Amino acid sequence: MNTHATPPPELSALPPTPEAVLLQLLTALDATADEQRLLQLTLDAVVRLIPCCQAFAYEWEEAGGVARLRASASTDSQFLNDYFARFRSIDPFSPEALRNDALRNDRGIVSREVMAPDELRHHPFHTRFLAPHGDLVYGLSHYARTGPQHLISLRLFRGADKEPFSACERDALRLFHTHVAHRLRERRRIRQLERELATHRAAANAWNRPIFLLNAAGAVVTHNAAADQILRDGRRLVLDSERRLAPGRKYDHASGLNGALRDIAGKVRAGSRHRSRCLALRTDGSRIARYYGLLVGLDPTSSPATTLLILIDNLQAAPCHDPDELRGLFGFTATESRIANALVGGLSTEGISQAFLIRPDTVRTHIKRLLAKTGTRSHAELQKLLIRLTPNLTALARTETR
Repeated sequence: MNTHATPPPELSALPPTPEAVLLQLLTALDATADEQRLLQLTLDAVVRLIPCCQAFAYEWEEAGGVARLRASASTDSQFLNDYFARFRSIDPFSPEALRNDALRNDRGIVSREVMAPDELRHHPFHTRFLAPHGDLVYGLSHYARTGPQHLISLRLFRGADKEPFSACERDALRLFHTHVAHRLRERRRIRQLERELATHRAAANAWNRPIFLLNAAGAVVTHNAAADQILRDGRRLVLDSERRLAPGRKYDHASGLNGALRDIAGKVRAGSRHRSRCLALRTDGSRIARYYGLLVGLDPTSSPATTLLILIDNLQAAPCHDPDELRGLFGFTATESRIANALVGGLSTEGISQAFLIRPDTVRTHIKRLLAKTGTRSHAELQKLLIRLTPNLTALARTETR
């Protein structure tokens, strides 16, 4: 029996057009942080627009060969519980049974496209599950990926005494599902970025060296406590109206620091007098989280307290080889790939040691292994080989200038 409750206040006054319902639904979704609530709001909106006898939505996660239900919503909790407890494995309309055709065509599945109603009546999925819940013979489904191992599904059912689902209703379901799946992926990506930013802040605050994290446009995203002291002082560095680093009142416009800062968001060049060096950094071993940066001296002494570490988040400009490519070419390990990328960035043995917080003799040991694997005879020869493999070398501007 359909035990669909009264729609929540957010959806109570929705007009009956798919676009208007979707617009108000997305507004309601933005106001909720709970994924279970997100699915329920979506299902409530869909069943108001597409009448049905039973409906449910769920997200399925597969990790390490084990599948589990991440979140779900339904018009009848017993119907959904029975489905997952005993009948999902014999469902002829599940994405597994359809061999992921439903994922590829991205237009939804009407049950009669897979199995005629008369044929379905003799199938165990109907005789053991759909028939006891109201002789349900018409189905409408849509599946979408929300991650590499995540699948979100919307399923609607009608009884034999109702009209079959139409092509227009299928398109309306697709409209809802595509937008909701995209919104869910977007929300998780934002949460991931927020976690990464919190990690960067925690790591930066553990260093005494002033550290700034910049986006690809050169604007400061965050900085640590040591950097905050410099900004508060205002003599060496300030943030302009676009949150870009600029020389403070102690420096004139012809200074080397000004030149270095002016070129940070460009092609990683340095100023005219102060040391600046390109770093090739990777934060977590993934292909996405690449950073490069500069060591910029505030004073001629370039002591740690007056040398900025500026990290720039820009995948395209990062002078890094993909670790998989290096593994395929030379058999490099993950650590060896990081060191190879640092060499491409122009970092010395001491610079690599400082950037990756490992001992200099450990760096030298890794470089010896890189020499053996690449057939090169010296540090400089190895660096030249890696540079030749780097596209657009001039644009990356890996050299140190003074």
